[in-house]
Amino acid sequence: MTSALARVLANTVGTTDIDATIPGATGGGTGLTTSQTFQTVDDLLSQLVNARVWIGFHYRNSVVTGEKLGTAVAGWELQRYFLPTDEEDG
Repeated sequence: MTSALARVLANTVGTTDIDATIPGATGGGTGLTTSQTFQTVDDLLSQLVNARVWIGFHYRNSVVTGEKLGTAVAGWELQRYFLPTDEEDG
């Protein structure tokens, strides 16, 4: 549900421009030896789709469908929860 998390974070900060650097491993290793920077939520989600296909976890259609589902879940949650309140700080 990375797509849901990405959409919720974008909503929280009020922009899809995230400029996020995420550490990772190379060559099947488990140590965090590299990192990748994503300028937007869409950049992150595009890379996520590709990575899951390239590693052989899923077929592209499955990942794209999952991304759409995650985005829909995030939208549903954001319309119903985590809403601003009318309460003033006291």
